[in-house]
Amino acid sequence: MPELLSDEKENPYVDEVLQKVEQMDAEDCLAAGFPEGNRLAGLALSITAIIFLLYTYYSGALASIPAFLQRALHLGLIFILCALIYPSKLFKKGSRVEAIYNLVFIGLGLISVTYLALNWKALYLSDLTFWGKVASFVVIFVVLDLTRRSIGMTLVLIVVIGVVYALMGPLLPEIIAHRGYSIERMLSQVAVGTEGLFGSTLGISSTYVAAFVFFASFLEAFGGLRAFMKLALSLAGGLVGGPAKISVVASGFFAMISGSTVANVVSTGSITIPLMKRMGYPNAWAGAVEAVASTGGTITPPIMGATAFILAEFLGVPYLDVMKAAAIPALLYYIGLFSAVHAKSCLQGFVGLPKDKLPRLREALIASAPLITPILILVFLLVKKYTAMTAALYATIALLLFAFTTKITRPSIQRIVRASKSASKAMVVVSAACATAGIIIAILNLTGLGFKLSSIIVTLSRGNLLVGLLLTQLAAIILGMGLVTPATYALLAVLVAPGLVNMGVQPMAAHMFIFFFAALAPITPPVALAAYAAAGLADESPFKVGMNAVKLGLVAFFLPYFFVFSPSLLGYGKLSVILVDFITAAVGVYVLGFATQGYLRGPLKRWEQPILVALALCLIVPHNMVSLVGLAGLGMMFTLKFFKKTVRGEIRNG
Repeated sequence: MPELLSDEKENPYVDEVLQKVEQMDAEDCLAAGFPEGNRLAGLALSITAIIFLLYTYYSGALASIPAFLQRALHLGLIFILCALIYPSKLFKKGSRVEAIYNLVFIGLGLISVTYLALNWKALYLSDLTFWGKVASFVVIFVVLDLTRRSIGMTLVLIVVIGVVYALMGPLLPEIIAHRGYSIERMLSQVAVGTEGLFGSTLGISSTYVAAFVFFASFLEAFGGLRAFMKLALSLAGGLVGGPAKISVVASGFFAMISGSTVANVVSTGSITIPLMKRMGYPNAWAGAVEAVASTGGTITPPIMGATAFILAEFLGVPYLDVMKAAAIPALLYYIGLFSAVHAKSCLQGFVGLPKDKLPRLREALIASAPLITPILILVFLLVKKYTAMTAALYATIALLLFAFTTKITRPSIQRIVRASKSASKAMVVVSAACATAGIIIAILNLTGLGFKLSSIIVTLSRGNLLVGLLLTQLAAIILGMGLVTPATYALLAVLVAPGLVNMGVQPMAAHMFIFFFAALAPITPPVALAAYAAAGLADESPFKVGMNAVKLGLVAFFLPYFFVFSPSLLGYGKLSVILVDFITAAVGVYVLGFATQGYLRGPLKRWEQPILVALALCLIVPHNMVSLVGLAGLGMMFTLKFFKKTVRGEIRNG
């Protein structure tokens, strides 16, 4: 049994944690693709990041620029930022050869995208000219290299497979065969117009996503992470299992703003994971708590990352509708995680951190007010049906103004530049994924493969919706092993979502189902990026961290099935039905957290654990009779546990 921590016991590590919290700051990106200490490259990065910031808000909210031109200029800036931030991975990092390669990369990208931007209308209305073909080929090549550098080879290989499929259509089996398309036809489909590379996915990235990423980066640069960590310490630090609950609260707060799972694991996890380990939690479990808490941020409003904006675009609904649909599942997700943490802490005998060492809640709220108020303004504007772009602009302006009210949050040129560079680094990855996904979607539309795969899924499932959902979950997890969440969702939204809708699934439920499992890939073994990041901080095997993460986040793997069969958990239907289903589901996920950890008023026996899991799932199922069965069974288990505990106490006292 590890050494316990009580309110009265001195713990110098709490002082160390508070000191680390005070030192938290935004990441400062360097010009990694050029020789170290190259002041010109560093200056170029800072200037480009500021231009990128100004262009994002100007083109998205203040000006009316034709879609193709707006996206082309955005992509040109992304080419420059990629070369300045991400190493080529082909030559020695920081070498002169790499610097030359980066300059060629920038030159080819800018020339090709500029040519297409100036001539796209003429190219779109007629056959491609020689230079049109060259520019189209070069811009696709540079985008794929951009993706290779910033994300990896998986998405690039999918594009290559798609090109081969488009060329060899007549030679393929009848079920997936097509008439075949020439290179020229593919170049026209992919690089000209707004249906391919410069399509809606890149459009979303260049406007809504970029604006929200800049907002989150400014929030972090002005002390958001520090403020949220202090707030979490004051809210959860003194509770049973305080160190782990701090991780849940802090990661939930910050991840819902940043929308980046791995980045959140690295930032908040650098404090919470060592704290949990120091308090006696197992390494793998400590890493898993941080990974699951950070993953939940990508499905938690108000800011849910790039994928939520793509989902809104695909469905043709306001972003506010996506926020509303995600609210109940996100709340249930964190209730389940919080209860699992509480159960584990009770089982191991862990209590809270010394309350006299922790920040006071009132002081934490006052200190964080300049940073929380702009978030509330953002939500208010979205509820008032302002566009997401306009809401993000006003919220960012409010953040800058409110930050001036305290010395610790006060903006400076250095902070603004640092935040711009940090946001630019994140946007390179998002834009690369969205542009490459646009290439793949163009090929799918050209060949008709998307419609064929939807039909194949319906055929394989033989009309059985549950089988169709299982196949979709499997596809999301497999794709999520090598792709970032936006790319995984975008592909499956084209390939699978129409099939689910044809099988009777409500459109929002079908897309949210895909969104959830794409978001859960970072904690799903064997390749679980969030678990890998947490494992490094926990000094533990990534596989062990991943398996513990699946156990802790078990509710998230069931929720999508429940809201598909009953959209009340997405906020659809009568208010009375929504409230009843939410309350019973909340009780269910709370009990499920205890069941996964093997605790209910004491350790559970092996045969009791699966029964409690089954009862919890009955409560989560949005069906009154099934929920009543779960509630009755749970009441019986509580009664038996209480009776046994009372009898044992009387025997001991007697």
